[in-house]
Amino acid sequence: MKIGLDFDGVIADSQALKAAEVLKRYGVKIPPALCKLDQVLANNWLTSGQYREIQRIVSNVREIALRAKLVPQAAIFIRRLAADGHQLSIVSSRQGAEIVNAKEWLFLKRIGVEIIGVGYGNSKETAVRGLDIFIDDDLPKLADLAGILPNLFLFSWPYNLNEREAGIAKRVFSWRDFYLAIRKINS
Repeated sequence: MKIGLDFDGVIADSQALKAAEVLKRYGVKIPPALCKLDQVLANNWLTSGQYREIQRIVSNVREIALRAKLVPQAAIFIRRLAADGHQLSIVSSRQGAEIVNAKEWLFLKRIGVEIIGVGYGNSKETAVRGLDIFIDDDLPKLADLAGILPNLFLFSWPYNLNEREAGIAKRVFSWRDFYLAIRKINS
């Protein structure tokens, strides 16, 4: 099967980096698990412009970008999916230097999967056409793909637990859950 993976929030976890940068630049202490646009706006911690600035810093500044954590078990199950014969690709909202840094990060983590950047705020629709499965941690991005791909998955984090994925995507709580769901689809 052809499987598409989002980068930020599915493979790379930069939440702690964002939270540290918010504290440094704005003096606002945000729990890393809630350092996501919807949460920072809902809690009046930052404006959308300030949050986007933090995203750009964390993704564009190489020294910061390369410190992102690997989502638990991501590398293990990405390698296992490839070994099972699936074709994998990463479709990200990153672009430019953000993609360059993501490619270097993937190389350093020994994850040999091609990454495609569509740019911030752009739909992933064209880039995911022809895939059988796509996983993202951002439900609105998955909602844009409903009816286009047969299998959509929402990677669960504290910041998206209140979102209602029913009718759009199947929620998974770990890479193991995702892997087992793919095996079920593939059998």
